[in-house]
Amino acid sequence: MTKLVLKLQSTLKKLQKNNRGEGLLAFLGLIVIIVVILGVIYLIAPGTFTSIINKVFDKINSWF
Repeated sequence: MTKLVLKLQSTLKKLQKNNRGEGLLAFLGLIVIIVVILGVIYLIAPGTFTSIINKVFDKINSWF
């Protein structure tokens, strides 16, 4: 577990030093991939997807 945390910290430091925007592009690419995966899940099982999203938003709302 600590190796994972150390690797994550070193990756974040590398992204902070990167001033050319590749880190931002990688982050945006990851967001696009997540949105596409969620879209496919919604097309396959819309009822289950809606239920999961509602549970997530209920949990987030309970924090505030």
